[in-house]
Amino acid sequence: MNLFTKSLENRTILCPENAAVLIHKQLAEKQIRGVRVLSLNSWLMSFDFNEDRSEIEIKLLIHQQMKQIAEELNQLKHICTTPSFEKECLTFLEKFRGFSLDFDMLPENNELQKELKHILKTLQYPSKNERRLEILNNISEDEIKKLILVYRQSDSFTDLCLRKLIEKGAEVYAFEQFDAEVSFYHAANKRQEIESAIQKIILDQMDCSQVQLCLLDQSYHPLVRQLLERYQLPYTFLSESGINNLALKSANMLRFALDDNQENCLNCLNTNCFSTFQTPFLIQAYQIFNCQWDDAFPDLNQAFTYNLMSERDVETVAALIQKAEEERAKIMPMMQSLTKYQSYRELFTNIDAILNQQAKTDIKAYKKIQRLFADALEAIHDESDCRLVLEELEAMGSNKKADTIGGILVLDPDDLLFCDGTCFVLGCTQKSFPGFSSESGIFDENYLALIPGYPTLDERYGHFIKNRFVLMNYAPKLIFSYPLNDFEGKNHEASLEIENFAAEKGQSKSILYPLIQKEETRTVRHQISEQTAHALYLNEQRELHGSVSSLERYTGCPYAYFLKFGLRIQEPIDASFNDQKIGTLSHYVLETLVHRYGKDYANVSEQELRSLINEQCAELNKIYPQLNFNLIAEKELLSLMNNCSQLAKMEEHSSLTPMKCEEEFYHEYPVGGGITLKLKGYIDRIDENDRFFRIVDYKSSKKRLVKDKVFSGQQLQLITYAMHCREALNKEALGAFYYSFKNENLSLPYGKLKRRGAGEFIETDAEALLNEQKKAHRLQGWIFSEFAEEMDNEGNYTAGIKNSAKSGITASDVIDPRVLTHLLDQMMRSLATQILSGRIECRPAEDACLFCKYKPICRFNGNTRKPDMLVDIPDNLMKNYGGEDDE
Repeated sequence: MNLFTKSLENRTILCPENAAVLIHKQLAEKQIRGVRVLSLNSWLMSFDFNEDRSEIEIKLLIHQQMKQIAEELNQLKHICTTPSFEKECLTFLEKFRGFSLDFDMLPENNELQKELKHILKTLQYPSKNERRLEILNNISEDEIKKLILVYRQSDSFTDLCLRKLIEKGAEVYAFEQFDAEVSFYHAANKRQEIESAIQKIILDQMDCSQVQLCLLDQSYHPLVRQLLERYQLPYTFLSESGINNLALKSANMLRFALDDNQENCLNCLNTNCFSTFQTPFLIQAYQIFNCQWDDAFPDLNQAFTYNLMSERDVETVAALIQKAEEERAKIMPMMQSLTKYQSYRELFTNIDAILNQQAKTDIKAYKKIQRLFADALEAIHDESDCRLVLEELEAMGSNKKADTIGGILVLDPDDLLFCDGTCFVLGCTQKSFPGFSSESGIFDENYLALIPGYPTLDERYGHFIKNRFVLMNYAPKLIFSYPLNDFEGKNHEASLEIENFAAEKGQSKSILYPLIQKEETRTVRHQISEQTAHALYLNEQRELHGSVSSLERYTGCPYAYFLKFGLRIQEPIDASFNDQKIGTLSHYVLETLVHRYGKDYANVSEQELRSLINEQCAELNKIYPQLNFNLIAEKELLSLMNNCSQLAKMEEHSSLTPMKCEEEFYHEYPVGGGITLKLKGYIDRIDENDRFFRIVDYKSSKKRLVKDKVFSGQQLQLITYAMHCREALNKEALGAFYYSFKNENLSLPYGKLKRRGAGEFIETDAEALLNEQKKAHRLQGWIFSEFAEEMDNEGNYTAGIKNSAKSGITASDVIDPRVLTHLLDQMMRSLATQILSGRIECRPAEDACLFCKYKPICRFNGNTRKPDMLVDIPDNLMKNYGGEDDE
């Protein structure tokens, strides 16, 4: 029979709901009118003049009954009112009643089964499946004989109904059974699988209207859409599930109303529940100050010393609070309407009023939510009822059905109906095909096997396989494929059923899907004109101002430098309390002690250290009252006591005295063409004696000077400060070093076993532990003078200095400061020239993106680069004086 060449006037076609658009298309092409196209459920309901009770009404009814039954139970007493248990019971009951079975058939071999039987027999609700069977049995044969059933596959209950209709005279559409031409491919992953299929469509010049993509795996949907858009092929998704944004907002508001904690408040703000505008400052303020939605933010109209936080930092926090308060004032009435309600009716009315302001974004979804609220209101009596509504909102997705068909048809295996061309079947793994799932939970397969008349596992599996094997003769040409791996590297195996089917058709094994790939590395030089660069970076005196760290930023990423110092785009406000402020606290304490005691700064009492730390923590507590500064202070005290112990020993073996802390630094470098590079900054610490000096830079974690990073411009700060002080102080530079506050984890063996003699075991002693602690806190950097004993006459406190019986105190590698000064001048000129030439390429060095605030702008996701060396390193830069390089 050919459905679309017959006279169909006054006939009704029943088909799967999602597939109705396919039949409408063919009827329109044949200009056939006067035909109704309905799903089985819609057709049955057209004979029911009683209003069907909604899902939420039935769930609430079940919940009320469960609360009454609970008192009669023993084993199931505490779980019977949970949403998951109620859902399992309702799902089972619909299937059970759909098969017209008697409750006396339910097993009662033990106490648990007896309680389950009691629950199932007691629950009274209008079963949709029972009602549909009742309607079907009462429909006249004349009406049924008008039907044409166009179903390739169906679930168990639909199959039962269809068989009853056929018995009463309904006509069945005979689908064409194709002896398909079969191909079987594999690809590295699902992206390559999809792309290969699309390329095959293009290369074989297939008619898109004759092509279907059957997706066995739901996760393929977004990738298929993305790649079809990329290749600009026309397509239609027969149906597609997605997120219902209004339902998500409703769920978040209801959850906040039931429990107005910070997490629920932030969920509302992050999904813009209360407004159509963003509330970024309010979200940030709630996260930073960890306060409840109606708590007051800190009052910053107090006196501050600005030791740990600069005046600008405090102003930044104050500005954040002001903007957060402005945003909160706009949405406060809505938030209060969700927390201060007299009845649940008032609560749902308030949620609806808030949603109404955003309803125009999705009218259909808004009306669906309104119906849900209207159906639920009369049955809501307590919070547990509200949580059922909440669960319904969370499960309410958006299911979009195609209104028209055009181009490649993308569909799921349950929606297969007609295909006269090529069908690509994607995702043919063992997991996805056939994809049968046995029953689990309370009503598992063991329980179902005890019910006489309930379809057995073999029967249900057989019915499922029959539906799935519709694929095998669905189209004239079938192209099966599967991915070998997922994106995490886990292996996939091909579906055994599809492998066997392909073998029967002459292809014993899958072959690699051909994929055209063109991998080409192109160096794109992003550039602004030199004239524009000069206008952006130079002042009227033709001066390029900056700091050494700004030049390091340019080396790390020219584009980030351009955004910050060229376009002057302000970085996002960061008013949070972070590790940087802990490091600033350590800086401040040591700076204060140096000013008070000079070389004896490290011989400080625990009481004085505690007093200094507590004084500054008390000030921070004014800004961050939610933090436990007692715990922070104790942790910092232990860290500084350990560091002071190490520093005190270092000072004992050094002839140098700390003379300056946070010393201002200014230096000028002539660039050429009348342009001057002017740098400024602060030097953490300068130690001096009559002849020598050294630079010490405090760090919160271990850091070393690396030659390649120095001469490529990534680590310029220490050597720039050192060469500047060499000229400014007119003294010899001993070295420039990092000192790490971090107390590193020490790895030591418990002991050693002597191999000679009796094999004596010697435990690691306290002296070995102290030596490891010294090693962990050694100064790391570059040495500029052979007079190493001036700063470490024991050889234990500076990396690169060794104390040997033969040579005494020696430095392994000594950098010639004169050569280094010349190289530094060249590097500064080179960097300034590059900046002013207009180079702004977005090719960051490794780790340059780690703390960059501009990532939302550049969205860089490529390979990092290794910066080029700015100068050639001469052979006379470094001289060895007989020590060993000790890293």
